[in-house]
Amino acid sequence: MAKKIQPTGAAMLAKWRESLNLSQREACDILRLDPATYCNIEGGKIQPGMKRAARIEAGTKGRVPIAAWAPRTDAA
Repeated sequence: MAKKIQPTGAAMLAKWRESLNLSQREACDILRLDPATYCNIEGGKIQPGMKRAARIEAGTKGRVPIAAWAPRTDAA
């Protein structure tokens, strides 16, 4: 039986933003992140550190938890 692959933090962040019909700028304001950093996080280019991950979790009301940024172990 195949394991279900969990979405990445970046994918969860994009889904949260899109579900609320927010622009990236609006998401930046809610999460208190600068636009370049937000874009890089949502695009999967960088991972947030613990402080930013906690800010994202709080700003998304738990829809993107800190654990979403943990290293992935999807190996079959």
